[in-house]
Formats: sequence, C-alpha cells, structure tokens
Amino acid sequence: MANRNPLRQPRGSSYPEKTMTPRSLKRFLVGAALVASTVPGMALAGTTCVYVIGQVGGQTVTTPAFPIHIPGSLALAQPVKVHLDETAQNILGYSLNLPGLDLITEGSPIFSIPEINETIPSFSLNIPLINLTRYRCVDVSGVTVPAIPYYIPGSAFTVPGGFVDVGDLYFNLTGHEFTVPGKLLTFNGKQIVFPEQSGTIPAIPVTTPDMSLTFNLNNIPVVSKYLQPQGD
Repeated sequence: MANRNPLRQPRGSSYPEKTMTPRSLKRFLVGAALVASTVPGMALAGTTCVYVIGQVGGQTVTTPAFPIHIPGSLALAQPVKVHLDETAQNILGYSLNLPGLDLITEGSPIFSIPEINETIPSFSLNIPLINLTRYRCVDVSGVTVPAIPYYIPGSAFTVPGGFVDVGDLYFNLTGHEFTVPGKLLTFNGKQIVFPEQSGTIPAIPVTTPDMSLTFNLNNIPVVSKYLQPQGD
C-alpha cells in the first residue's frame, strides 16, 4: 500500500543541507534591511512572513515574523518579546526590549509566560510601534497579517548546515490547510522557518492539529502551535 502520509519519509532518508546563496537570500529577504528608514509608517506589507520557532512551557510555538537582515555577524537582542497565557496557547500581548534592561542578554527567548506578579514593561495588546513602523507580512494563505520584527544577521546564512531544506511545510490555520516548500534556518540556538512561496491546498488530505505548523527535520515531525498575531 502506498504511503499517503506526506509527513512520513522513508527510513534513512534525509534532506540535503544547502547554504543560502545571494540570489535566494534576496528572494527571502526582499527589502527587509532597515525598512523603517525606507517606508515610513509601514514595513513593506508585501514581504513574505517567516515563522519563528520557540519553546515555552514545554511546548513548541511559532508566530509570523518580519525578517530584518542585519549585515555581517552583528548580534542584537530581538526588539520585541511575545507574552503568552499560562497554557502557551494564546498571545496576551507584546513588550519592547528596553535598553539597559533586556538588551543585555542577546540569547533570551522571545516567547515568555509571565511569572506571578511579574511586571511587564511597555506591555501592549498589539504589536508595539518601533520607530513609527508597523510590521506586516503576507502569510501562506495570501493574507497580510501583523508580524513581529525579527533580526537575522547575514552571517547566519553562511554557517555550514545552518540553512536546510525541510521539504513541505504544512499549515493548519483555523481548519484551512496549506502546504508549501520551505527551509529552516538555525543560528545561536534560534530557529526560523522560511516558506518559499504562497501556500496551496494539499492534494492529499493531511491530518494536522488546528492552528499548527508541521514539518520534518531529520525524519522527525516537528509540530508547532501557531500563535495568531494580535492586530495593530
């Protein structure tokens, strides 16, 4: 019987590792560098979303992000922190990483479950305005959605094995499924998923959890809870 589950790969198979080329880098990060200075008030709404993968509360989660290419290997803390409810199922809001408070730890996770009695600085129910720029991107369904800004150093694309094909990405958004080829970028303990184009409805039905992003990494399915971004 033929294998009808596209998430299951033959035993021993793997996806080849690829280094990001200047041409593909341009395709994925079109106009993303320093967008605030080039498009006042709106950060290139036609940019394709990338998806930041995080671990919080024992769960794998993801949310749309607007990629901002930082030249070279400049290491910067991410500008926004995403605060989740205690179940890590929903976004409560966002806060800015403030100079002198949060920017001292470059590797701090962007997803956070508030501790009891935690004071969240600059808390907002919507994605905060940064330099008067509102970040939006186009998700796999072709809809423009709010997105967190996310810094990606240019050096991340040159690390051997850091940028790899993961075959098809499977999105289940409120019961509507989409599939699209994609890649995974890993650097400094961070993981970002890059869809190559707008998604299409899978030819073969795929069983995935509602509000999720699923892909294979080294023949192991990775299922992330898709966190719906708050509007701005």
